[in-house]
Amino acid sequence: MQLADFEKGGDDDFARLVTRVADTTGAEDFELRIGGPEKVVEQMFADATVDLTIDPKQDETHVKREFDAAHSELRRSLWELASLEDVDALLKPSPPPTRETSVFVA
Repeated sequence: MQLADFEKGGDDDFARLVTRVADTTGAEDFELRIGGPEKVVEQMFADATVDLTIDPKQDETHVKREFDAAHSELRRSLWELASLEDVDALLKPSPPPTRETSVFVA
């Protein structure tokens, strides 16, 4: 799904986007919600495609295996980024989140 698939709400500056999500059985009992400053949300998700699978029959072993694979890929990507960029900037603590700079996805 893409940003255009979400119903938009919220006020002028703060976007609240919602879409229904079906599980693997076809039951549309779930929602994916995105909230944050509208410009930040649009910047983050403008070219993104969100792929979400909800499988109520999936066991813990399968979920852990998929998580571990994704985590390994993330670590590999971070190491590649670290080799290309200023390491000091990567290790510098991030500023605390604020309403103006944060996006919440649930």
